[in-house]
Amino acid sequence: MPAWEVMMALDVNMGMECAEANLSGEFTIFTVGVLKDDFFGLLNFPVVHLYLAQVTEFDTAGLQLLVMLQREALLRERKLQLIAPSVPVQDVVTLLGCNDLFAFNEPTAGMGSAESKGAADGS
Repeated sequence: MPAWEVMMALDVNMGMECAEANLSGEFTIFTVGVLKDDFFGLLNFPVVHLYLAQVTEFDTAGLQLLVMLQREALLRERKLQLIAPSVPVQDVVTLLGCNDLFAFNEPTAGMGSAESKGAADGS
């Protein structure tokens, strides 16, 4: 693999009313172009759970994509839940004073998880 290639993965589980996506690896300027279409495609579902616990690198480009996704979710009247942000995500959000822009959630029993690839309750 060339040194300039980046490592990231977006694993998605789709139910009737909910899409669960687990992002892992880099969420940076090098990956947002690849992720953008996939992220906005998730908004075809009424509820989206985006798990961020496995994000290893995060920068302002990743932050900008999250802001855009959140804004688009509101416009489409979708429920976007950003779940379990990793330390790099928390650090950038805090450093840039953007804590008020996001309501990060912890996983709950009703949300499903990366381990249980079952259906979410859509709440």
